[in-house]
Amino acid sequence: MSLLRNRFIRIGLLTLVMLFIAYTALGFWLVPRMVRGNLQDLAREQYQRELQVGKITFNPFTLVLELRKQKGQELPYEAANVELTKALLASQPASEAELGDLARARAEAIRVALLGSGEIDAKRVFVLGIKAVPAVGGKVRAELALK
Repeated sequence: MSLLRNRFIRIGLLTLVMLFIAYTALGFWLVPRMVRGNLQDLAREQYQRELQVGKITFNPFTLVLELRKQKGQELPYEAANVELTKALLASQPASEAELGDLARARAEAIRVALLGSGEIDAKRVFVLGIKAVPAVGGKVRAELALK
């Protein structure tokens, strides 16, 4: 019985060690490749752009994912997200209808925020209209009128 028990213990420990090695190897090697591939596929499919990402590292023990620019600068998640969003959105032309929809959505959000405090009567706040205004300094503007 002790021989059988020792054998099960050895097999169990060997299995745990093998699983640990597999987890470590896949975490350090596979996760960065999957992230890079998914980011590039997303940029290609959604934005018709090729995404250039520097080094991607993942530590499976701390669960930390790091994205680095081509020059070696480390980007925190928020900065990387902003950089990616800027790069992808800058290449997307927007139609007048889309800009109008965005302006209406923003105006409605402002109206809801004003009414959310409860200090202003709902009958006094409504969206009059959206008027396109030429871009200044590369920034798209819209004139919003709330009465």
